[in-house]
Amino acid sequence: MRYTYLLAIMMASGVALFYPAFGVLGASMGVMTLVVAAVCMVGIMHGAFSPICFITAASSLYLLSPAIGYVADSADPLIDPSIYFTMAVPLGLLYTAALLIAYELFKRTQPLVVPPARDLPSQGHMHLLMVLALIGSGVYFVSVYADVGKLLGDITRGDQMLGLTTRTQVLIYFAVAGPMYGFGVCIDARRRGKPYSRLTVFCFFSAFALFAYVSLVMLGDRRILLSEMIACLSILALRRKTVTTILLSTIPAFLVLSLYSIFRAVPFYQWPGVWERMDVFAAVDPSQGEFGGWGRIAQDVLSRPYDAVSKLTFLDAPLSVVPKFLLPDRPVAPSVWYVNTFDPFTASHGGAWGFSIIVESYMNFWVLGPVLLGIFFGSLTAKYEVGTLRRLVLVFVLTFAFRSDAVSLIQMAGCLVAFMAIFEIARIRVPH
Repeated sequence: MRYTYLLAIMMASGVALFYPAFGVLGASMGVMTLVVAAVCMVGIMHGAFSPICFITAASSLYLLSPAIGYVADSADPLIDPSIYFTMAVPLGLLYTAALLIAYELFKRTQPLVVPPARDLPSQGHMHLLMVLALIGSGVYFVSVYADVGKLLGDITRGDQMLGLTTRTQVLIYFAVAGPMYGFGVCIDARRRGKPYSRLTVFCFFSAFALFAYVSLVMLGDRRILLSEMIACLSILALRRKTVTTILLSTIPAFLVLSLYSIFRAVPFYQWPGVWERMDVFAAVDPSQGEFGGWGRIAQDVLSRPYDAVSKLTFLDAPLSVVPKFLLPDRPVAPSVWYVNTFDPFTASHGGAWGFSIIVESYMNFWVLGPVLLGIFFGSLTAKYEVGTLRRLVLVFVLTFAFRSDAVSLIQMAGCLVAFMAIFEIARIRVPH
């Protein structure tokens, strides 16, 4: 039973590689059914809200989004079936299989270790931490307001993203770190029978609410907020009925957030016109939105000869995160390389597309790349899911890693760990 999901993954790979025998529709249905079955088995074995299940499920949703588009007969497929079934799906499933095998081999018997009560922050230190959390969200609010204005409707989504400064893109992790750190400590304290005051919990929640307001209302951004919420879910011990309720609520939540992605692209005064001419079915089609965007990346990169796209970007990644004023000739991130190579119009306007760590691993080490990447992420998950704060960071960074490049992951992990360290130092070393 332990590795049963590997059989489903192997069968899905076979269906994809021999897709002409099944037809595009039949192969899409077959791959979707088998991959969903594998994810369900992972959830049953390790928990629906376990880190490995979150990472596997999110990766699978990205991987399956083009197949959903084929089944739904989307008007604008972002990847050709021949590339999708013979290249993209097998590479994605190689990564998934390696991820799960490595996790099984390295996972600990006790996945969540709660610190002793004596190691929990005192009430005085918690007051300091909640003030820091509120300051973090407040500073982030001020920075976003200085960059792009108070509300999303002031400017279009594209102009808004170009207006965000590096300062704001770093401060977002300060705003994330405070509520997430406080939530983790409060959960540990409750498990030890030493809950903090309601005022403390309320202040951390207020910091999160301000961050959520900035993310959704001012920026129209969903991914960072979802990453934080999923990370917090991963440390909860919930009853089966509660888990079922949350899982069922993901369907209407997905529909609402998908529709919101259409409205966030235009100023508020144009929203009535958007609603009148909007194709709701196309708006909620994952193959055309956030989850389908990686198909465009896979189409452009995987359709080229390997020697034309082969790059050791993983070796360049540590240098790519160095500020440009310190290293003017630093290597460009894969997301920047992609628009420079395949989308000069976006590049000329200073924009970039999110990349794909799976495609990037292929660029580095051919078909061995997804296997090595899966082993790395699987062993990392097994090692760092054992502590509350470690699990929070792990899930936050890796859940949506499928749609990132190595540079983005290093920046995200580095900034979040640095700000979490500030809260940890304040907890341990600052007198109260």
